[in-house]
Amino acid sequence: MRETDSNELASRMSHLPLLRALLLALCLPTLIAYGQDTRRDEVMPIEELQQLAYAFALIKADYVSVESSKKLVEAAISGMATSLDPHSRYLDRTALAQQTEELTGNFVGVGIEAEDADGVIRVISAIEGSPAFRAGIQPRDVIVSVNGVAIGAMTLNQLARQIRGVVNTSVTLSITRAGVGMPMRFTLVRQAVKVDSIKSRIVAPGVAWVRITGFQERTVPDLVATLKELNHAAPRPSALILDLRSDPGGLVAGAVGVAAAFLPKDSVVVSIKGRMPGWNRTLTASPAFYGTNDGIDVLATSPGFAKTVPMVVLIDAGSASAAEIVAAALQDHHRATLIGVRSFGKGSIQEIRPLSRDTGISLTVARYYTPSGQSIQARGITPDIASAAVPGAQDATREADLENHLPRAGVEAPASVVAPATRSPKSPAATGTTTPASSPPEFGSAADTALAQAIRHLQASAKVATRAIGSP
Repeated sequence: MRETDSNELASRMSHLPLLRALLLALCLPTLIAYGQDTRRDEVMPIEELQQLAYAFALIKADYVSVESSKKLVEAAISGMATSLDPHSRYLDRTALAQQTEELTGNFVGVGIEAEDADGVIRVISAIEGSPAFRAGIQPRDVIVSVNGVAIGAMTLNQLARQIRGVVNTSVTLSITRAGVGMPMRFTLVRQAVKVDSIKSRIVAPGVAWVRITGFQERTVPDLVATLKELNHAAPRPSALILDLRSDPGGLVAGAVGVAAAFLPKDSVVVSIKGRMPGWNRTLTASPAFYGTNDGIDVLATSPGFAKTVPMVVLIDAGSASAAEIVAAALQDHHRATLIGVRSFGKGSIQEIRPLSRDTGISLTVARYYTPSGQSIQARGITPDIASAAVPGAQDATREADLENHLPRAGVEAPASVVAPATRSPKSPAATGTTTPASSPPEFGSAADTALAQAIRHLQASAKVATRAIGSP
């Protein structure tokens, strides 16, 4: 090193303590609040915070190119959040807006639900009716490039910004798929994707099929409207199939409301346990936990048949979070028979905490437990009756496969509220199911073997068969 370089370096390094001190001074109000918070069980990590300030100052002073302070701070926050578990993450302005859009069920894009797992961005599901769904993009597909640009180290937030855009513009995705030798290219036209979270129809005499694709703000009132329509069908359904397959979850209040539509009033739906007092409680089938409309119970006009008729719940490896809350509650209360394959196993709850007017953190704040006090974290829900696996199901990614996932241990489960349901799934052979030889069929279609299995199970009940013949 030349003497001039050495002198310049010494001069630049001499400014670092001053910059580091300035950063700590700016953080002082937050640090004081941290120290005064009686919930903290550790001393202030001054040395570690000094390291963070020093690293910031060093990069600002000596990195080969000038980087914005905003970029560095956001990267530090993002790194802290993503190091916790697969579901905690930093939400910049775009990601926060997207999160809000998804919960309302309206956004412009191609309709892909994806996850960052094992260093790749993998499709969880394509929203039914969306451009991605119509193009044939499937769960487990791995996105490798967008508009010819390799994903590389791109985060999920960055990928979402690339895929979403202006309506009627196109985006080209390259994906790899197990069993297909070459990458596949899909050119998709962005559309306003309105996610109708409820679908329904009569699938057999006396048997109604109700599918929930996600738990949004409108899911509970939309379910009530759907059940009312079914109640006026001729004849009225004498059995129900609730389809929660490939439902990635959503709002906890929505899950409680959906479960409440099928359970007796005040039944335990889910218990949650976290470090904060507000996240230690039991949620029941009560409007206090799923909401009211102008003070009126949103389930007040839900027809009573939904609480009494024989019922099947369909689940698969894509049934996660809020969908698992509903499935577990109906299973534990012996309200429904679960048919399918083991669910995803996401037994944690996230809350969006604001950092500024337009940024925030989606932070894991609690684990949840079924009415019987069981945690499904990294384990999933075992169905009562196993269905035949669709192609690729054996390779499905679940919570336990995600890097840095929360362990099941670590938080003691609350005492059991109801006796756990017996979980010894019958084999597909015992129920006469055959394994499909082609790609996964569309849910609710004539080729949907799991749905056909559920119909046969319900029709085996004499009550269903009798009521299907001319009952009111």
